[in-house]
Amino acid sequence: MQRNFRSEKPDELLLSDISGFAIPAGKVYLSPAVDCFDGMLVTWRISEHPNADLVNGMLDDVIANIGTKFKPILHTERGCHYRWPDWTEKMEINGYTRFM
Repeated sequence: MQRNFRSEKPDELLLSDISGFAIPAGKVYLSPAVDCFDGMLVTWRISEHPNADLVNGMLDDVIANIGTKFKPILHTERGCHYRWPDWTEKMEINGYTRFM
């Protein structure tokens, strides 16, 4: 990709990461999936904890929205969330490509 985070087609290249936000009630974490075609969110999840449930739930939502018709590249940072067995298994089963 050589840092070219643009895509010619929808659902071809997605970006994800976890971001934390302080709000009056405490801290919340956002795990979005952004489509590099148009910059729109494919899906997103919010949680009080940056854990496997957060990122796996987001990936489940991506799969539900895109399905297996498309086989996107999903670019993430190198955090442990994206290397856990559940995450990698879901990516492989659905034919998605991990890119860090």
